[in-house]
Amino acid sequence: MISINRDQGLVATWSRLLGRSLPGGDSLNSSRSELAAGSPLFQQGDPVTSVFFIMSGIVKLTYTNRDGVERIKSFVSAPQLVGSLAAIATDVPSPFRAIAVTDISVERYISDDLLRLTHEHHEWSLALNQFLLSFAERKERREEQFLTMTAEERYRAVADAEPELVATVTQRDLAAYLGVTPEGLNRIIKRATR
Repeated sequence: MISINRDQGLVATWSRLLGRSLPGGDSLNSSRSELAAGSPLFQQGDPVTSVFFIMSGIVKLTYTNRDGVERIKSFVSAPQLVGSLAAIATDVPSPFRAIAVTDISVERYISDDLLRLTHEHHEWSLALNQFLLSFAERKERREEQFLTMTAEERYRAVADAEPELVATVTQRDLAAYLGVTPEGLNRIIKRATR
């Protein structure tokens, strides 16, 4: 496992993961910003023109249904890329929103610029492929947890794999992410700490 410096941006991080430089990275226009906890990165229904590289902190991705009920899609911790792949591929508005759970440092990239580099440089295609494989693996693991594990097993799996997440997010959000009530999560935590 490669250790990532959370202050590195997308180009440096992906170069390090590939073990080679990414040509053309200096041509990418990006902007860095700091957002306070609770600040939105983007909203459900927003047009999608950018992707965001989380350099530090945790972001919550949520869907809100027609009745206004929010469902937690996932949490994303640095260093990761955030954006709606479906919206980028099909030119539709974002189906979910992203909100900072903690203070975050983020780089914003124009998605078309990144896609252009994948067409122009093999190294960028490899980097994007590695990102997509990692993304698919995380999604497959979450799906497996929901289909094969009890709520307590899901909690233990998340607590073991992402202790910073468990220590940082609210119990209400963690319960929603695990598919249990806050009261149910409280009982699970009590049993798990015995």
